[in-house]
Amino acid sequence: KVRCILVQKIRYVWDSSENKFQKIGVLEDKYSCSDIHSKFGCGFTNNEQAIRKQICGTNTIEVDIVPIWKLLFKEVLNPFYWFQAASISLWVAYSYYEYSFAILTITIISIVVTCFDLRQQSVKLHDLVESHNSVIVTVCPRNADCKEIESRHLVPGDRKS
Repeated sequence: KVRCILVQKIRYVWDSSENKFQKIGVLEDKYSCSDIHSKFGCGFTNNEQAIRKQICGTNTIEVDIVPIWKLLFKEVLNPFYWFQAASISLWVAYSYYEYSFAILTITIISIVVTCFDLRQQSVKLHDLVESHNSVIVTVCPRNADCKEIESRHLVPGDRKS
């Protein structure tokens, strides 16, 4: 069993030789490139792969689709729209209702179009990343036949053919 914690999206693993948590990747800094190749070049056993997966997590990038209410909220907080609100109130105070209505209409259209574009970009980015998370690769573990798996199941040090 491996002890690990996640702090601000950074994973730390318990290093029993030094009796402290260390950031992932630091555990192998002491090896040279040739040491890593000779030690891990043959691939991992299934047990070693399971430990690596537990330590490093899945090999995916998670991109959430931003909800529309969040986009609207962030867009309305933009200082430009605060200026527009001040302009509208100024035009209304001086009885220029046509100008204030025109500014209000253009501002609402601008907010809606911007939120629509941001939402579309968010969905496209999510779909693009999701399609690359499910690529099929061939992995050759130590002392076993090569097998095809999804790229999300790769672990650092896997030997691909």
